[in-house]
Amino acid sequence: MKILIISYLYPPSLTPRAFRWAAIAEQWAKEGHHVDVVCETAPARAASETINGVYVHRVGSKLIGRMRRKIGTEKMGQAPESGKLKETLTALIKKASKYAWRKLYWPDHACFWYWPAIKETKKLQAANDYDVMYSSSIPFTGHLVALGVKSKYPGLKWVADIGDPFCFSDGVTVNNFALYEGLNIRYEKKVFSLADAISVTTGATGERYGEIFPLSASKIGVISPLLSVEPAIEDGASRTSGKDDKIRLVFLGTLYKTIRDPGNLLRLFTRLLESDIAERLELHFYGDTNSCRDCFEPYNDLIGKKIFIHGLVDRKAAAAAMKDADILINIGNDTAYQLPSKVVEYLFMMKPVLNLAKSREDSSTNFFRQYAGIFCVVGDEAMTDRDLFDGLAKFIRHPQRIDTTSRLQHLPSFQVDEIAARYLSLACYEG
Repeated sequence: MKILIISYLYPPSLTPRAFRWAAIAEQWAKEGHHVDVVCETAPARAASETINGVYVHRVGSKLIGRMRRKIGTEKMGQAPESGKLKETLTALIKKASKYAWRKLYWPDHACFWYWPAIKETKKLQAANDYDVMYSSSIPFTGHLVALGVKSKYPGLKWVADIGDPFCFSDGVTVNNFALYEGLNIRYEKKVFSLADAISVTTGATGERYGEIFPLSASKIGVISPLLSVEPAIEDGASRTSGKDDKIRLVFLGTLYKTIRDPGNLLRLFTRLLESDIAERLELHFYGDTNSCRDCFEPYNDLIGKKIFIHGLVDRKAAAAAMKDADILINIGNDTAYQLPSKVVEYLFMMKPVLNLAKSREDSSTNFFRQYAGIFCVVGDEAMTDRDLFDGLAKFIRHPQRIDTTSRLQHLPSFQVDEIAARYLSLACYEG
């Protein structure tokens, strides 16, 4: 089978969608399918290369890429040196440009990628006559590219894979909703109308889309998050290092001010520092925390001593951090429509998990509900409920052993061969 994948994000990008689609593409290539991927350019990477049997085509505007990187988010702790007017003005210009750009672009930050991507995609389709095309979001621009290709080649099977909702995003806004809400709905409706099948990651997302686009509801299928790290096959309660008496609480992922901020976690951690295990506790963050820099400011005296911010790390380092953790921490999204992909990785590290939810309808809580070794806290309730706090402190002080057999029973449905097969089955759907 000849397969075309349109995914703006692809390795070396350190993002869940990049990991997901690289794993699926390589699985299909291993099964003997011809797989082409059209994605964003990457520094020091060839425009065309073959990776594990997958033909990768990187396209984009180098000028726009440089401009976007220059007005990108500064890393935590970086600031202009005091007294230097040039650096101060540069920082102000960056912030103003970034703010103006986010208010004006549509459909998202990847909008300029549309033209080189659709040109490359149409060229590949004309040359290869694919059996099926998959487009991935986020960002939504990938679906617009596929929409243009489908309009020219209506006989081409198209599966639109939606990582996060677009027209009803109630957390991280992908564009200026006040200006573009109607346009967002109109174009996502076109995607749902012309695509042969739609995939989402949670049932709640599928139900909501079915209400918004009822004529396309029968096209929607739910495909779970993908396990993209090697699962542990033994109880993971003991750390790999075992060199000290520290209790390491580890969070991995991206923090968002709107849907996933560390406020509850930081307040709870400082309360734990008043307990008898204070000397042993460490809290580690791996991933992009830039959106929530101000959340950490009240705890500056603890950073580097009790709270450690490691920033973005590669997959190998992330896996090592999970293995070295005593307790893995999940901060649930403030929405029922987005399930963090790391919940599956946490589950099969065979570690205890502290799940901090914003509400009782939290998607992560619903996911973890059927498994043992999970301690769930909603909001700040552990700060006011003494019994709940004592139970949490006990959970951290004496991490329970994990019943690996019961967890491993669920493993096949999250592995790449099963996920890849489900995507192929969607391509065979006749609506």
